[in-house]
Amino acid sequence: MTREYSYLGILAVGSAACANRSNSRYETRKPVSVSPCYMPIELAVIEYYGIYALAFPCRRVLPGWINAETKGWIDDLRPTHWREWRGST
Repeated sequence: MTREYSYLGILAVGSAACANRSNSRYETRKPVSVSPCYMPIELAVIEYYGIYALAFPCRRVLPGWINAETKGWIDDLRPTHWREWRGST
């Protein structure tokens, strides 16, 4: 069973959904250590409550992360994986 809910700009995805590799929405993500700089990407984190993908595009800039839409800094973010942003920026 897949559950999704948006809370404060964060998309929460049930772990069963991420195991379903045939669904393109939950394709395999890449580790954040190899994330590209200066292009919009979808970031996700793994926490106690599950896997959370941010509901807005992010950009990796030195020395951290910004919201690609608002250009604002994202504080206290420890992303674990990413994939290409599929929406518009």
